[in-house]
Amino acid sequence: MQAVGPVQVLSLHRDAWKEVVRLPDSTGALAGEDALTQVALGTLTQLSVLGLGTFGKVVLCKDEVGKRNYALKCMNKRRILQSSMIHHLNQERRVMGDVSRCPFVVRMTQTLQDNTSVYLLMEPIMGGELFNYMYDNPLSEDAARFYAACAVQALDYCHSHGYVYRDLKAENLMIDSTGYLKLTDFGFAKRLTELRTFTMCGTPDYLSPEVIMECGHSYAVDWWALGVLIFEMMTLRRPFTDEHHQMRTIHNIVSGVIAWPPQNLGEEELSPACRDLIERLLVSNPARRLGNLKGGANDIRRHPWFANFDWEALQNCSMPAPMVPHIDSPEDMRHFEEIPLDIPVPGEDEEDGLSMYDENIFVGW
Repeated sequence: MQAVGPVQVLSLHRDAWKEVVRLPDSTGALAGEDALTQVALGTLTQLSVLGLGTFGKVVLCKDEVGKRNYALKCMNKRRILQSSMIHHLNQERRVMGDVSRCPFVVRMTQTLQDNTSVYLLMEPIMGGELFNYMYDNPLSEDAARFYAACAVQALDYCHSHGYVYRDLKAENLMIDSTGYLKLTDFGFAKRLTELRTFTMCGTPDYLSPEVIMECGHSYAVDWWALGVLIFEMMTLRRPFTDEHHQMRTIHNIVSGVIAWPPQNLGEEELSPACRDLIERLLVSNPARRLGNLKGGANDIRRHPWFANFDWEALQNCSMPAPMVPHIDSPEDMRHFEEIPLDIPVPGEDEEDGLSMYDENIFVGW
């Protein structure tokens, strides 16, 4: 075929192509499969409570039509409106929709609503939190390296799509049935439309100096939190935390003095490479922080602590995980705290105060 006259050549990004032709993703599932198989609230049977939050709860559900299990995040509309969190909620929904293709992020498949609540329908991750596992079974350096690498992949994917995550911690990293980590809870994530944002948010022990000082922050806050996470995985401590005085914790973070544990407690000593990586991540000046330099996340991947680490095998999920959780069935709740199924979603036991105007705010869910 030969063009006659001027022509314009257009290109289509692979992600957009996958949306149309449904190519297999890294797990073998078809892209767009969940969008074609819509789930109705009436077909979901609640089985167990996976967790509780300020604005709702997460419930393990079974779709009686599709015979698949889901994690359903249930949030009360009244509580959202009373707290002026509608923008916050819509932001979480957009972020999850944009980053759900990453194999290191919990996948959101659909949003739903009824008269009282809005819902995020997600894949269930039944291995529990990394936090619980590592405090029950202290990690080797190789295991910590694997989990840190999973976090690097998740954060780099979020950053490449324009989002800063802002709440990296062991409690927000879930272990799936293969032993891999998945990032969850995008309540503090935000698309960066300018060079910096100024919102004060996050978990106190993981806050970076620029967040505390409210001088503006960007993607570098996530690499600071990665340094805190690696330190915690290796020492079961947090580098700046004063358990008795929160203000001392804040002072320690701003001063940047890391509280290295003594090496005479029978603990495994941190390797020089591990210590060096932590120090390069916990740099007070974000302009000099590893991960925020010209090489981006690749500077972390090339650090000596990750020498000979097979990043391609990790991305393909073909690297053996250091631990595969014991899960007997899709409904096995052994890795979660026992919570009564009938515990109410925060706000749902209050009197109905929604107006039609309020209802219209949730159009599109």
